[in-house]
Amino acid sequence: MATKREYLVGLGLAKPGRGRFSADAKAALAKAESEGVTFSDGKDASESPDSEPRAPRPVSTKGEGQAFAYKPEPSNTTPVQTYLPPYNVSPKVRTVGQILGVDEHGTKIAFANCSRCSSHVDFCRCKSGPKPPSYIVSVVG
Repeated sequence: MATKREYLVGLGLAKPGRGRFSADAKAALAKAESEGVTFSDGKDASESPDSEPRAPRPVSTKGEGQAFAYKPEPSNTTPVQTYLPPYNVSPKVRTVGQILGVDEHGTKIAFANCSRCSSHVDFCRCKSGPKPPSYIVSVVG
């Protein structure tokens, strides 16, 4: 008895080693099995050689207790959630500079990028200051 791959290699329908079987090879296997030919490997022709079921992955405990930590309390009290900042670092908040302008309809619009150099108004190095977009008629503040 030969394996399915050895049988197909003998017919010239598959290559030795690993790989998928072509539609012609699968048809030849089905024809051979209908004629009563048995193969030594018990795998189906459509399966790849290394398609055994995998073991379940272990549960990861990475990052546990960094964002929200649930601490179980006795049953007579309500549970408490404690916020722990990641890596015990206080968050830094940066204020973003914006400039208010008025368009031709009188609507106030805020813009944050210079139209001349396309950089943020806080980092604009234009000599005359940040240039408003073309639809802004006047700058308010």
